[in-house]
Amino acid sequence: MESLVSRAQRRVDTVLGRVGQTGALTLGALRLVLGAVFVGVLLAQALFVPLIADEMATTLPEAAFLRWPLLVMVIAGLAMVQVAVVCVWRLLTLVAESAVFSHAAFRYVDGIVLAGAVATALAVAALALTVATGMLQPGLLLVTCGAIVGGAGVTLLVVVLRALLVRAVALTDETAALHAELGGVI
Repeated sequence: MESLVSRAQRRVDTVLGRVGQTGALTLGALRLVLGAVFVGVLLAQALFVPLIADEMATTLPEAAFLRWPLLVMVIAGLAMVQVAVVCVWRLLTLVAESAVFSHAAFRYVDGIVLAGAVATALAVAALALTVATGMLQPGLLLVTCGAIVGGAGVTLLVVVLRALLVRAVALTDETAALHAELGGVI
């Protein structure tokens, strides 16, 4: 029995060693992308979204009253993207530490789910506001519906992945308990 467990452990270590060599490059590249997304969203919040809101108020004076509510909703929705980026960054740290299949990962996955749900709810509220006021424009409809479908889709995908994480953590805990039990017997 010990030789079977030892062989399995060596095989897992070999596979993880191969992943670790290429994984460092992948993690670094993903962190670079996440940093660019975070900075891009920050620039959008600080510069582009307020400029677009100003332009909307100028070109559509009848919709100028929507400027501030929509501006707040869009900036808050983009803040949820930043929250998700930070949570993914923290999950990458757990991956680098080989601790992603632990209970610590749940808070970051839950953060992504919560951020996605809030961002989707904000997009639904923005759509409802523009429809209720009769100020729905085709471009705004397209962007808002894209945000709703994209936000809901990503959030639901992360919920499914969370269920897989629950199972992986349970298997990790079970494996550790069996390993400890076998270590005590042998």
